[in-house]
Amino acid sequence: MATSLLATKACTACAKAKRRCGRQTPECIRCATRGLTCAYPPSRPTCWVQISTPSPCDPDGTPGSQPLLTNTTTTTTQTLPLPSPLITSFLPQLTLSDLQQAWFLTPNTWSIHRIPPEDLAPVSSLHISIRRGIAHFQTLVSSWILSGSSPFIHARLYEQRMPRCVGDAFTTLTTYMFTKGAIWEGGARELALRVVGEKIVQTVEEESEREGVQMERKGRLDVFSHVARVHALMMLVVIGLFDGDIRLRHIAETHLPTLVSWNYAMLEAAKMAARSGELLMGNWLDHNTGDGQCDSGSAARKSGVDSLWQAFILSETIRRTWVVCSTAYGGYRLLQSGQLHCCGGLMFTTAEGVWDAPSAWAWAKMCAEKDVGFMEQAQTKRLFGERRPDEIDTFGKLVLTATYGPERMESWGVPVNA
Repeated sequence: MATSLLATKACTACAKAKRRCGRQTPECIRCATRGLTCAYPPSRPTCWVQISTPSPCDPDGTPGSQPLLTNTTTTTTQTLPLPSPLITSFLPQLTLSDLQQAWFLTPNTWSIHRIPPEDLAPVSSLHISIRRGIAHFQTLVSSWILSGSSPFIHARLYEQRMPRCVGDAFTTLTTYMFTKGAIWEGGARELALRVVGEKIVQTVEEESEREGVQMERKGRLDVFSHVARVHALMMLVVIGLFDGDIRLRHIAETHLPTLVSWNYAMLEAAKMAARSGELLMGNWLDHNTGDGQCDSGSAARKSGVDSLWQAFILSETIRRTWVVCSTAYGGYRLLQSGQLHCCGGLMFTTAEGVWDAPSAWAWAKMCAEKDVGFMEQAQTKRLFGERRPDEIDTFGKLVLTATYGPERMESWGVPVNA
């Protein structure tokens, strides 16, 4: 976006909405944020000549302008502020309604989309993908244990707040992973498996009871608690389903319907939180009042970009978690019955670097300068022809492998280990 001199009058869109206009050119912050067409009324004739700085050039050297934050994969342009002094000075003018129009918060981005069966890999190939996917899942769990993050659990998510169910799952899975080696076969291994099974049962009982208490107190479970309980139960159940221990698999199968129910409840809670503004203003990642709830009032002290980044972290974690949980469920049903069970897909980002951005401003700048690859899962097949493998992040590649099979990935130039 070119940041030239301010216009003398409010733009047509702001004037029609009777909202304060920042008067930036070539488009004001409010219009840029909401993806509106920004046009200014013609100024009265004057004898003065305005001298302005040249606008930035496109990569080909021609003058052009870059939207603040554009999602080029949707049908309408949706924008967010860039980290520049000019934009920072106008951020207080942005209202909650303005910020809720960010590309990842709009209602249509939370819909579950059908994936055409003809686009999926053959069932025989999917069998191989699923078995490899389970090994990848265990690697992702190990990554979370060792580094505190994975392609579906953001590093910032539990940095300040670690719900009890997640902490218990972390401890249990650490023990499980530690005793996987051959040296631990026997009593220690049996003990670790029993602990995983007991923790599955305990997580369901305690979180169900906690939900009942929250329903009495506030009428619902907050969105962060939804995410935490799905993470805790999903990692325990998926490990139980595919470990090979018969007793543990029985426990995991018994509680698999609960996991699926919680996964859909999490998505519904995210839709409501995005619509109400709670997802944006909840300040979920920084502050804990001590009772497991966030202090939403402190979010008002944050900049618009920081609030947007935190909302992106939570919303993208929800999207990726839903995809992982649904894929694991569908994969297990396929191995169990031999019949394909596809739960559909959500929109998520695929571009390398967006998920791992180190700060709010780095994230906003990256989103402004590149296509973040925010698309429906059914649309990801476009990436084979439009992107190089190094332009897609780890999660995107895992989804592509699970959806289209290892042969398609290898033909794209991504080696898939046996």
